[in-house]
Amino acid sequence: MDTPLTATQIIILTSIVNVIISGLVGGVVIYVIQKKIDATIQKSLFEHQTKFARSHEKTVETLEILHQKYSLFARMCNVMIGEKDAGRKTAVFDQLIDFWGYFLENRMYIAENVEDDMQEIFMNSSVVVGNSIKAFDDPDSGKFLIECLHELQKQIRTLENLYKSVAKPQ
Repeated sequence: MDTPLTATQIIILTSIVNVIISGLVGGVVIYVIQKKIDATIQKSLFEHQTKFARSHEKTVETLEILHQKYSLFARMCNVMIGEKDAGRKTAVFDQLIDFWGYFLENRMYIAENVEDDMQEIFMNSSVVVGNSIKAFDDPDSGKFLIECLHELQKQIRTLENLYKSVAKPQ
């Protein structure tokens, strides 16, 4: 017995079908939009990670080379001070200038707080070398020259700590 649907039943069925179809279409549209947003976020995250990785790598490399240059400078100072050989001052200052020049060329890879520490290392080292050369003529300068060497070692430790603070895994 097929009874014809009344107008009310037809309206109700039509409404139900419309709600179901609208829900499905809306769900699909929202799903597609969400996937596009996720893809955009993933792309941005990948780009950011890639840029950070390269920047971090360059920062670590720069600090590593600065440490090598400063260590060479400190060894040259140790020899100059140990032998009280003022004739080596040009080579020592040239090495310090090489350290500073490399820093200036690559400071864009270094954070501002590290940059401030590097400037302090350079200034302290310049003063130490200058004062130690002045003290060569003083026969009682042994203790002062030892303090100069200790100051250079302190600067090396500062540089090493800067390197370690940047190079350690996050």
